[in-house]
Parts: sequence; structure tokens; C-alpha cells
Amino acid sequence: MLWAIEPIRRSDLRTLTPVDADYLRYGSVYFGHLHSFEIECPGCSQVYAIRRGRRTRVFNRRRQTFRCPACKTQLNLSILAEAPPPAPAIRTDGAHA
Repeated sequence: MLWAIEPIRRSDLRTLTPVDADYLRYGSVYFGHLHSFEIECPGCSQVYAIRRGRRTRVFNRRRQTFRCPACKTQLNLSILAEAPPPAPAIRTDGAHA
């Protein structure tokens, strides 16, 4: 059985839903934090640049949450690492696979 940790309350565990299991089918669970990135708010399309070492009111680094001051959209951000699909087989007879 797989377990997921909620980003807001890291001490609480919950069982994975079928949707969670589908996302993790080809990947592995890793520990990581977002430090520097750009994000476009899905609510108002405003673009924000989050940089390491700079304070910002739109991104809580401890909780990994984003809050747009323009439209008040709030998102929990996380990292999803997936293994790439297997490479297509190469045929030795010269024909394309």
C-alpha cells in the first residue's frame, strides 16, 4: 500500500486514491523543495518569478504554497518526477518499427 503526505500538514498520512496511484505509476516518491521557478497563475494569468534567496509574499517556502495576490488563487505546489517511457525498439532488418 502506498501513502502520501499532505503538503500542508506533513505529519498526517493518508492512503492514496486511484488518481494518486495513476500519477505515481511510472514514477517514484522523492523528497524535494521548490526554490526557484516561474509560475503563471491559472486564475488570472499573471506570471510570477520566484527566486532563491529573495523574500516573496506569493510563495511560502516552508509549506510550498502559492497564493496569487491579484485573484486570491491558492495552490499547493509539489514535484512529480516520472521515468521516461521506454525507447522504441530498433529493428535490425532496416524496416521502421
